Amino acid sequence: MYREHPLKILKYSAKNIWLLIFPLIRGIWAMNLSVNQLYSWAKGAWLDIIVVLAIMLFGFGKWFFSRVDFDETSLIHTQGIIFKVKTVIPYQNLASVTREYSFYLRPFGAVRIYADTCSGILKAPDMKMLLSNKVCNHLFKKIPHAKYDENSIYKHKPVFLMIFFFSALFSSSFSGMVYIAAFFIQGGQIAKDIFSASAAPIEHITEEAYKSLVVNIPYAAVLIALLIAVTWLLSFFTNMLRYAGFELRRDKHIIEIESGSITPRKFRINLRKVNYIDLRQNLIMKLFRVMSVNIKCSGYGTNSRKNMPVLMPVQTKKQVESNLGKVVKTDISFSEGFKPELKSFWQYIWLSVIISVGIVPITYILGEIFDKFRNLTLFVAIMAEIPSIWYVIINLAALTTSRIIIEDDNIQVKYAKGFVFHTVIGSREHFIKLGIHQTPFQKTSGICTVSFYFHGETTEVHSVKAIRTSDVLAMNNILFGSNKKVEPTDFS
Repeated sequence: MYREHPLKILKYSAKNIWLLIFPLIRGIWAMNLSVNQLYSWAKGAWLDIIVVLAIMLFGFGKWFFSRVDFDETSLIHTQGIIFKVKTVIPYQNLASVTREYSFYLRPFGAVRIYADTCSGILKAPDMKMLLSNKVCNHLFKKIPHAKYDENSIYKHKPVFLMIFFFSALFSSSFSGMVYIAAFFIQGGQIAKDIFSASAAPIEHITEEAYKSLVVNIPYAAVLIALLIAVTWLLSFFTNMLRYAGFELRRDKHIIEIESGSITPRKFRINLRKVNYIDLRQNLIMKLFRVMSVNIKCSGYGTNSRKNMPVLMPVQTKKQVESNLGKVVKTDISFSEGFKPELKSFWQYIWLSVIISVGIVPITYILGEIFDKFRNLTLFVAIMAEIPSIWYVIINLAALTTSRIIIEDDNIQVKYAKGFVFHTVIGSREHFIKLGIHQTPFQKTSGICTVSFYFHGETTEVHSVKAIRTSDVLAMNNILFGSNKKVEPTDFS
């Protein structure tokens, strides 16, 4: 039987920090008294000390009665002073276990442990502990681990250039950063020119205010653009540090991943608990035939918004085709499958087309109403058209690349969501349900939207639009072995 690291006392104590409001109230009350009576307030400091000691004592009590144990089959965590709560997780039910060596905890020999199963809801770990390195090492000798010798089935350690490329692509969007920075710089310059030409006739603006207005508008724009650039750089360097030294090892049932420099993290993933694979690309990555391999597994990439569930950082399509089966026992299928009806392209592009076309009359109307700001309005319209047209292109690409492939035990769904292309690969074991939706317009065209749901802590929908009704019937028969005739009225 073990206890958590003594640093946990501070965390348990912090939960009752609100009790300090009583010494605070007493201090505020004393401030209303005369200076000569401050001595009386000081004499009462014993009450403040008692409150602080009570908080620390309660934290110590919670720590003292919090026990960690592990035998040959299970991990056990007991908490509570009066009412005991015991959490037991068999090792075979663990989906993932994370060790996090925070830089400020390492001097104290402490490490955070997150243990997750597939039974929880939301993105909270089933068990969270702060252990000493010694206890942590004892624990991880019990938990199944990947072999480090030549018996390992697969090892992967990306080169530095791939980590650099991955960090640049996934650091708050590099292209978005450049676009927004350009918007503020150029927009600020246009605004400066407008005010330079129109501010002089305005009588209620003094000469000093006018000079300040003309000079500071572009400076403010440059400052905002600089702030955006600095934010991206911080995100970039954070990702570089987080994924530096990325290394993956896999044996028969376990995947181990190590990454991070300042805060090293070690993940142990049960391969049988991986719900599905998600190959992600943006349009640029798709053109250059590279992608990032992510997985959906309880606990991996979910305990912190800062971590992404990356299995392999940016790799070429050929590398993924060659290596994916070695890591997760599944391969990318290249069969035609069920594809969207090309003549129903409007299903894919209607929103992006309406947005991009609607910008034109709105710009004209605003230009007529605010004639002096015509140039600025035109500039904003052009900058708004760029992502709108880009979105149209992405949706057209999604129309030609989206598909559903069902082969043996594997289900593959290719679709686009927002500005990202996904290729989701899951097994029938983790498949939950099939959703079929049909609008009145789709009903007249004989098409519908098909949605796939897989196991996961949160509900994520993977949908492909404009699938023919006949293909849906065939899909239903393959998945469920049913010959039931599905009428269009079922698609509601």
